[in-house]
Amino acid sequence: MRTKPEIIQQLRAAKAAHVVWRTHARALVCGFEIDPQTVPVLHTDSKFGQWYYTNGQKLSSLHGYAEIESSLILIHNSYMQIHKLAFGKVKWSLFSSKKKEEN
Repeated sequence: MRTKPEIIQQLRAAKAAHVVWRTHARALVCGFEIDPQTVPVLHTDSKFGQWYYTNGQKLSSLHGYAEIESSLILIHNSYMQIHKLAFGKVKWSLFSSKKKEEN
């Protein structure tokens, strides 16, 4: 079992990864060129999402934890629309249940 400091460190790393993801997504919206691989489309492919569905589950008993998932899905679904407009396609990851989609 992980110690409280280890769990807090993982949470901070997941948050930092999300901030980086958000920065890249904002850059794209502002017209900057980005590598589409730096901003995962699916919530389960982002570093924060990977943490949330693995080690983050240890915090699932905390008040408000479950609400994070709906926000995570919503923001990634919104980004998916932006990604399609910018790049014209979405390439799903090997582990996603979605098939490759081309516009």
